[in-house]
Amino acid sequence: MRKFTLSLMQLFLPDGGRNALPGKRGVYRALLGLSLGIALTPLAGAATSAQQQLLEQVRLGEATHREDLVRQSLYRLELIDPNDPQVIAARFRYLLRQGDSDGAQKLLDRLAQLAPDSTAYQSSRTAMLLSTPQGRQALQEARLLATTGHTEQAIARYDKLFKGYPPEGELAVEYWTTVAKLPARRHEAINQLQKINAVSPGNNVLQNALAQLLFASGRRDEGFAVLKQMAKSSTGRGAASAIWYQQIKDLPVSDASVKALQDYLTQFSEGDSVAAARTQLGEQQKQLADPAFRARSQGIAAVNAGEGGNAIAQLQQAVSARQDDSEAVGALGQAYSQRGDRARAVAQFEKALAMAPHSSSRDKWESLLKVNRYWLLIQQGDAALKANNLAQAERFYQQARAVDNTDSYAVLGLGDVAMARKDNAAAERYYQQTLRMDSSNTNAVRGLANLYRQQSPQKAAAFIASLSASQRRSIDDIERSLENGPSGAAGGNAGKRGQMDAGRRNCTVVDWH
Repeated sequence: MRKFTLSLMQLFLPDGGRNALPGKRGVYRALLGLSLGIALTPLAGAATSAQQQLLEQVRLGEATHREDLVRQSLYRLELIDPNDPQVIAARFRYLLRQGDSDGAQKLLDRLAQLAPDSTAYQSSRTAMLLSTPQGRQALQEARLLATTGHTEQAIARYDKLFKGYPPEGELAVEYWTTVAKLPARRHEAINQLQKINAVSPGNNVLQNALAQLLFASGRRDEGFAVLKQMAKSSTGRGAASAIWYQQIKDLPVSDASVKALQDYLTQFSEGDSVAAARTQLGEQQKQLADPAFRARSQGIAAVNAGEGGNAIAQLQQAVSARQDDSEAVGALGQAYSQRGDRARAVAQFEKALAMAPHSSSRDKWESLLKVNRYWLLIQQGDAALKANNLAQAERFYQQARAVDNTDSYAVLGLGDVAMARKDNAAAERYYQQTLRMDSSNTNAVRGLANLYRQQSPQKAAAFIASLSASQRRSIDDIERSLENGPSGAAGGNAGKRGQMDAGRRNCTVVDWH
């Protein structure tokens, strides 16, 4: 215990006690500071906390190439616990960087005896391999594959080289940043980089890569949190400012964009990006003071959030104020589309395309125009079918099919028309085609079940038995009616026909945001 206390005392004394004040006065000062620390924290806990902080300082020194910080931290760590595998590994890395291969090898041998199964030993062994000509050549080959776009082959080379234990520091960041290029492993890579960041604060290369990956994955709040960490470092602050501004500068003008700029300016106070942000903030605040512009920005924001049905009045106000604003016209079309008003949506998209045929939004408008034309024709076909105007219903469904021959509902409508005409062969053909296009179209399943039930209970039962569990659940009422006999069949069929039409009319589409 006495040895431990003395070691801990040395940890808190300047320069490990080498330059303590002479005489009793210096000793009393040192003991007073130490006594206060002991009174607040148990000795073991204090040592553990100090050890963690010193290990973080080692990693910070390695990341910033501050070998003086590494040396000072290692000196104190070795006073606390010279046999800690992480401490030995840190000293090993230091000697390796200094070119002392013999000293590094002795520490590696010591690690092999103390903790042969530890991550500290495994990653140190990899680092020793990388210090050899063969290891450097293998690493260079992996890097070349990564930079030339051969990501999977590069990762395979890294894995063969590291054997599951990438060295600490820049190589670990390099490895997981490469892994993140594979979409299937991006989440895993981000998690690993976050773990490294938790124990290596101040590593700007790591934080830069992690923030960019988080933004690319749509995890904006986490990305900004990493940039806040990065901004605490004098060496990382400029890059953090540039990345942050890049993420917010192109936001549509709105209350949200103003707040984003204000938040940015509370974090950063100088630099080119700050000057640009201040100018942009002033311009946006001036724009939002105009009621028509504010209505436009709020309407577009609502559309982008999928709530365009509540923003139609605002967008109409914006279009009235500026009739040449094709973006507002297109946004109004989206708002109508999100409300399900296909006819008005079609009219607005046609108008926007005519106003600005070379707009950057052209592809979006054309896609939404096609979608809304299709569903408008389906709605018109449904209405004609309900009114028993079979010829007109058939024309609408055929027109819808010509607009989009990949969706199953136009073919389903043709099956419904054939069913209403009692053309069982055509109805069966259309319903089967619908299921080939979309096996989850329960209306086609219902149509076939009703058709077969009219022909014979045995045929309907055989068809139902061939269905998947999910398909079968969608027609459980028809199955029950077969069990209850013909009297139950007619009522069940009549009751479900209206629901089938309503279900088709209410089918939603994915909108652009």
